Amino acid sequence: MGRRKEQSELAASEDAMQEIPEVMECYHMTGEFEYLLRVVVSDMADFERRHNESLTRLPCVAGVNSNVAMRTVRKTTELPLT
Repeated sequence: MGRRKEQSELAASEDAMQEIPEVMECYHMTGEFEYLLRVVVSDMADFERRHNESLTRLPCVAGVNSNVAMRTVRKTTELPLT
């Protein structure tokens, strides 16, 4: 999304993302893209459906860049408290 967004457009997108159950996490970012989403789906066909029916139709979305994790190498919520 290359153009500057109005606050109302961002708020509309954020409200819409709240309604998509497959969106597990959403981060407003700096840099090239406005948002980073973690989306959980059952398979690639499910991802394609969600992509086409919801993600690309969000307010102020000009495009979507997707990456798929092949496997989890490390995942933790433990903080090193020393």
